[in-house]
Amino acid sequence: LLTIPTPAADADDREEALLVLRRALELVLADLTEDSRRAFLRVYRDGHDPAAVAADLGLTVNAVYLVKARVKR
Repeated sequence: LLTIPTPAADADDREEALLVLRRALELVLADLTEDSRRAFLRVYRDGHDPAAVAADLGLTVNAVYLVKARVKR
């Protein structure tokens, strides 16, 4: 028997999925160095230019792209 979820149930499902994703991100970020964590958050979350972030943190641009790819993976 197929039941159609109510809009409230859909919102609950989305909220639960978001909580799981947030917790997963916390676990991944906990394994990074402080500079890598900062680089990822500034580029991915805040939308800063990877080259500027690399210069500010004393990293190579490639290192910034690598940490972004690693976390997203």
